[in-house]
Amino acid sequence: MKAYEAIAAAFVAEGVDTVFALLGDGNMIMLADLVERHGVRLVNTRHENAAVAMADGWARTANRVGVCSVTCGPGLTQVCTALTAAVRNRTPLVLFAGDLPAGAAWNPQNIDQGLAIAATGAVSAPIRSLETVGDTVRNAFLAAQRDRVPVVVSMPYDLQELELPGRFDYEPSQPLPALPQTPEPGPADVAAAAERLAAAERPIIVAGRGAVAAGAREAILALADRTGSLVGTTLLARDWFRGEPFDIGLVGGLSARTTRDLLGECDLVLAVGASLGYFTTDNGKLLAGIEVIQVDTEPKGVTEGVRAATSTVRGDARVTVTRIDAVLAERGHHATGFRSDSVRQRLARPLPEYPVLTPEPGTVDPAAVIDALDSALPPEPLLVLGVGHFWSFAVMGMHRPAPADHLYAYGFGAVGHGLPTAIGAAVAARRPVVLIEGDGSLLMHVGELATVAAEGLDLLVVVMNDGGFGSEIHKLNAKGANGELARFGQVDFAAVAEGFGITGHRLASAGEVEGLLGEHLERGGPTLIDVPMSRDALSAPTRRALFPHTLPD
Repeated sequence: MKAYEAIAAAFVAEGVDTVFALLGDGNMIMLADLVERHGVRLVNTRHENAAVAMADGWARTANRVGVCSVTCGPGLTQVCTALTAAVRNRTPLVLFAGDLPAGAAWNPQNIDQGLAIAATGAVSAPIRSLETVGDTVRNAFLAAQRDRVPVVVSMPYDLQELELPGRFDYEPSQPLPALPQTPEPGPADVAAAAERLAAAERPIIVAGRGAVAAGAREAILALADRTGSLVGTTLLARDWFRGEPFDIGLVGGLSARTTRDLLGECDLVLAVGASLGYFTTDNGKLLAGIEVIQVDTEPKGVTEGVRAATSTVRGDARVTVTRIDAVLAERGHHATGFRSDSVRQRLARPLPEYPVLTPEPGTVDPAAVIDALDSALPPEPLLVLGVGHFWSFAVMGMHRPAPADHLYAYGFGAVGHGLPTAIGAAVAARRPVVLIEGDGSLLMHVGELATVAAEGLDLLVVVMNDGGFGSEIHKLNAKGANGELARFGQVDFAAVAEGFGITGHRLASAGEVEGLLGEHLERGGPTLIDVPMSRDALSAPTRRALFPHTLPD
């Protein structure tokens, strides 16, 4: 058996059935074997960076190790942005990248691949001898699962075509059992947290991804009822309490106006399974001056340069919240707190986020489009959001039945990853996928529309088209500079989509959204809706940060 055949066989033994790849000298013979001998699905990409972003989206949707492949040298350097994003997303991922033949220092594609990989935070797993093929692949999959980290497996492509010295008996990595989220909380810490909650007059409980993973929803709602607390979530636990009468929704830099007002009236926050980083705290401003108790298996107190927690309780989210509730129950504690009719009415009738906007001819109000899409979208589709100025409208306005129904391409704060992330999700999902993306971001990987068409994906792409890089336009204007330097003009994305064989529409009004969405869902396959945004459209977070004088009263 040749080395490349052994690598392919090992990948298949690990359960790999889909790989996102762009072929080159360093990986093509192994990929050919995966497809032709083992029947693995190959999703051909048009750019290496997109291959990694697709595997990232696939892994986070399928809850399995994502697999992708690029060639060595420039093929690898092209993926550094998506690989860094996958590290930040804590995505279990294995990338096969090949490598140049030993002694090929003269080759123009020569680079120290280990240094490039290390810069992203991913793990490098080079195969340098025929005897270590199996061990290296096995350890790569183990590390990806155990540490939730991307691992880059490489092997010089001349070595890949050599015969192994003996029989190749591969023992795949074993699925790792779910680790308990304990340690158990200390009784003294539980008692102290209960004492502070009992003394609070207007408490709020904020749940994060850790609370969702621990299944703490009912325990949190019970404690909130006992203490008169409002409930809210971080971005990664979005919509977890949706429908509850005292849900304040998203807590963070993208919080709604009413949510921010209520946080300003709060005297204690219990953060459960939430890291309380830069965005959740709006760089510390949102929770400034408020007592914050952080419940987490690994409470840090300081995250991303922000000191948000004033005290911590180390323990499983569900167990800790249940213990705090039990202590208060023994004391007979039951407070009204925030749970009044007036607060209920404020939440039922939130304050307006934007001043009335009259779009210029040929454009639409993005907030109205997002409202229409949110109203018309049935519960089944997975929602994927790219990043840029437009995403504030989408994050604040779009809702799904559960946190798992949202997928974000924000990991590294890099534009350009929305479409490939959505492609990976669409390949993994057994349901429709809706992507909301910006025009500048989409143009970075517009070639992947060819991938969408070739794969016949059930994907709706909604392009928020302001003719430039909106964040930079508004930031330059706020600094007194010329924001038009960041505007490149509106592209006709409907025509672009049609050129790739995808159904395209250019939106004339928000009133068209429901009909177009219905047609797409009935037809299936890929569709693109081009939304020409008004040049004057500003999201609420952008107004707060740059133009506060334009906010509604």
